[in-house]
Amino acid sequence: MYEKPGPNGPRTLPGYYTSYNDLTRLSDVYRMSWDRSFSPTVLNHFYAGGNHWREGHYNPNELLGNWKDKFCFPNVPDCNDNLVSVSFSGFDAWGGPSNNGSENTVYAFHDDLTWIRGRHAFKIGGMFQRSHYNGFGEQWQSGRVNFSFTGTGVPGDTNFTTAGGNGFASFLLGHSDSGSLDTVRFISQQ
Repeated sequence: MYEKPGPNGPRTLPGYYTSYNDLTRLSDVYRMSWDRSFSPTVLNHFYAGGNHWREGHYNPNELLGNWKDKFCFPNVPDCNDNLVSVSFSGFDAWGGPSNNGSENTVYAFHDDLTWIRGRHAFKIGGMFQRSHYNGFGEQWQSGRVNFSFTGTGVPGDTNFTTAGGNGFASFLLGHSDSGSLDTVRFISQQ
């Protein structure tokens, strides 16, 4: 499944100053079963399955590339892949997270044996399941800076309704509220 914005594009600034991410979800599912009657009173039921789930988020800013020559924070892990993300309280952000997602694989094997003896039914079975999770992310490797209404609102008032202020005005004045930076990561749980 591919989720993309509608015909008018994402709800953001035009071009590459978007916080929008393409979302891709793919899943390959396999199942099988096998039943065998050893006798009229002994039945074996074997079944197995697997699911290979993949999810990825991709920012259109990466298609343009070479951000290092255009706009780059100093000392960030890698600003060449993605535009620095700038967010404002009350407005959509400029730039979004870089690639991130996961690959999850599950395998399962089950076997059940039924033995009917007189008026009694005896059952025994077992199961083996293996789950993998591999997550990756580069969300804010180019850096992220946030501008809040509190930078231009009533000093000490953190309530948006009563403080006034404007996140974009804080940006124009260079009054950053916070920032973050991520390094490229890969998490493997097997």
